[in-house]
Amino acid sequence: MATATPRITKQRVYHFTTPRQDCDADMWAWRKEIDGRIVSMKASLDDFLHFFVHGSSDPPLLQAARPFNVPEGKRESSMYEPLCAGLREIVSDFPDATRPCFHNNAHEVIRFPFQKQEQEFHTTKPDIIASLPGQQFEGRFPDRWRNISTVFEVKNTVKGDPIEYRSPRNDETLVQLAKSARNILVAQGRLFVFVVGIYGHYARIYRFDRAGAVCSDRFNYQKEPSILRRFLWRLTHPTHQNCDILGADPTVRLTSTPSDQTEIEAALSAASIEHTEETWKTCRWVTVKGADDGAQLRYLLYDPIFINPGLFSRATTVWAGLEVDDDGHPTGLPPREDGTSGQPAGRQVIVKDSWQQLARRPEAEHYEQIYASISLRVLQSVADADARDNEVEGKAIANAWNEAWVGLAEFVAGDDLGAEEIKREVEDRVGQQTSTAIYQHSPPHQLYERSHSRTVSKTIGTPLSEFATTKEMVQALMDAIEAVRLRR
Repeated sequence: MATATPRITKQRVYHFTTPRQDCDADMWAWRKEIDGRIVSMKASLDDFLHFFVHGSSDPPLLQAARPFNVPEGKRESSMYEPLCAGLREIVSDFPDATRPCFHNNAHEVIRFPFQKQEQEFHTTKPDIIASLPGQQFEGRFPDRWRNISTVFEVKNTVKGDPIEYRSPRNDETLVQLAKSARNILVAQGRLFVFVVGIYGHYARIYRFDRAGAVCSDRFNYQKEPSILRRFLWRLTHPTHQNCDILGADPTVRLTSTPSDQTEIEAALSAASIEHTEETWKTCRWVTVKGADDGAQLRYLLYDPIFINPGLFSRATTVWAGLEVDDDGHPTGLPPREDGTSGQPAGRQVIVKDSWQQLARRPEAEHYEQIYASISLRVLQSVADADARDNEVEGKAIANAWNEAWVGLAEFVAGDDLGAEEIKREVEDRVGQQTSTAIYQHSPPHQLYERSHSRTVSKTIGTPLSEFATTKEMVQALMDAIEAVRLRR
């Protein structure tokens, strides 16, 4: 029998006229969400780096004796530039392709990752930001969190450490860290992220995933700069060849170059999809395993339809996508002479990512069960199965699906990425399953962890924001309720 997930207060979504950043209700909800979910690990720094920052081997020994000369106990803003200088010094011998740059953000505003949702979520002001490996920050502001690898939140004394010293102000410090982690996770589709808290001459390293967070013991970065150096080296030297940074999802590729822009604009234009400069920056490619362990399917995601802003949650995101081939060209386009009449063409899909607790049945299994039932019905209804080719069978299944499940989008493919990863050797895992929830409960239980899943379905219906009549909207809501009933 299915049971509901315990109710946990989440940060709220407000109308754009609400002063969200200073909203007491929003801050209270954030505090409730992270309360008890960030655990200080009682382990040596060596063990913490080895287990939670599992990049490649450590860097060469640091040559600079004292790279950090940071004032303590003065205004926080006076610490920013000395910290940036020290951080630049400890990565100065990193290879060009993996060396991050550091920027004194000085409380400059960085907007929510996606323009489409920016009026629903307030801006944030991290103190120091680091770029993705090998990249530089161009222009005045970083690009909506899409090119930020980690952030450093600075407090001027050790009393600002929110793990050691609890107070309303320090709780807000922890919320700042959590918001930065959430924004990087959302902007880049990361599996987990790191942020650093600076407290006078001391620091902590935090690792956030979709189930919770862990942090290192506090250390003196002025006396032991090698710890931050080892952390940054491991962060920028992941072991997986398809990841540019530790915590990246190897099944996702973000846009970053002019050639990416050209390829995306060509694909969207060929499919008659309207786009702007912001669109191509938002886009990313994802790969999904085909049905029956078939060939990998590749999709260009171009429109974030829905984002669950929760940090420790299912974190559901829903994208409009376009199936593309290995060269980036849309598949399923009509013959050129047919035209598209300005309507989106090609194989349009909806791609949904979410993080389900291991105690839950993976969503893809529900679709696979329905698909198997319909496939069996089709096989039984066709007399000469040997004469049927894949295309004919596919059309027959699609027709049977639409007849049996009116209003339910047709399932195309799905991955339980966490379940697949757990079969691999530990050193080959990238974080498709969380690893922090186990430390929040006594006795520890693996079922509190979350598994990353992705489903692809065909498009159906009209967005609620674009319905033509009230009747049309009510019919859509009835279909959604029926789908939930079927899942239960």
